[in-house]
Parts: sequence; C-alpha cells; structure tokens
Amino acid sequence: MQSPLSALCETLKLVKSSSSSYREQLQNSEAVTRAVLIDPILRALGWDVANPATVEVEKPISSGELKGCLDYFLNTDNAEKPIVIEAKKLGQPLEAAFAQMIRYGCTLRIDNLFLTDGLKWFHFTEISATSQNLPAFIDLGHIDLTKAAAFFVERLDSALYIPEPQNVKDALQEKIDHLTRQLLDRACKGFCVNGFVG
Repeated sequence: MQSPLSALCETLKLVKSSSSSYREQLQNSEAVTRAVLIDPILRALGWDVANPATVEVEKPISSGELKGCLDYFLNTDNAEKPIVIEAKKLGQPLEAAFAQMIRYGCTLRIDNLFLTDGLKWFHFTEISATSQNLPAFIDLGHIDLTKAAAFFVERLDSALYIPEPQNVKDALQEKIDHLTRQLLDRACKGFCVNGFVG
C-alpha cells in the first residue's frame, strides 16, 4: 500500500512532467493550467474539486471596489478561515499579482492565500495593509519533490482544515453542545436580569 506522502510525490512528479509535455497549451490557457497542474495537486491533498460545497471554483465576490471571481475558494471546517487560490497561466509572472493577493487578504479578511501557475506556488499568510511578510515559495521545477510534498502537506492538506468523515459526527456533536451551552447561559442571564433569580 502506498503512503499518502508517496502518493503526493507521484502526483507532483506527474504535474512536473505534464508541465513539460503540454507547455504550449498551459502557457496559453489558465483553464488548462488549472485542470492539468493545479486540480491534481488539490485532489492529492484531499480536496474534492468536483464538490462545490468544499471547493468553489470561480466564486463571485463583491466587496467595496473589489469585484470579480476567486479562482478557488476552499471551504474549511472553520467558515471564518477559508483558503483562496489564485491561478495564472503557466509561466505568467506571478509577482505582478502580489498586489491582487494583498487586496484579497485585506478586503476579504482572508489569511490563507496561494498564488500559482501550477509549478510556482506562493503562500501568503496574515496579510494586512502594513504587512511586509514575504510569502513562502516553492518551484516544482527546481525543488526535490519530497520537500515540495512537505510544503503542501504543511500548508494545504485538507486534513488540516476538514474533519475526517468518522470525526464529523463528533464535530457536529461538539458544535451542538456548544450552542446548547450558549443558549442555557443566555437563558440564565435573562432570568437573573429580570429578577427571576434572587
């Protein structure tokens, strides 16, 4: 049986090979880049790219002056901590999109953003208008694939963000218990405030 890390390394090897085999098509189309290079990595990391409840593709946004679509919006167990991935055609200069990533981070209050052309990946965290933090970076064309796999597992593995199916019931029960406690606390405070409890 193949280990998950080994399976991810195989996917990264295939992505790297595909980037050479289909270079011309990938350099001319963001959609092809996404299908051939980005989607396989997301699937290998446990993200169901065919399930819009988990991975929203081309999610419309409108916040102040910021309008458009997010290429990938990954819904996490914590609705306040989604992940955004901005995709570009293979070989497109990514540095030109840094300002776009900062706008997304500041305007949408998203702390976990990736910018990629399928081979080069920038990971932005805790973005603010005054942030000077440089994003983490890897280039699948020039890095040991085991190190690249570790980069992805540490930052983008779905297991970090979504409970495993056997734990979903437990996670739901915890949320129900938490909400029940909140309601009981509010009810008790209401009784105390209105003089029902002496």
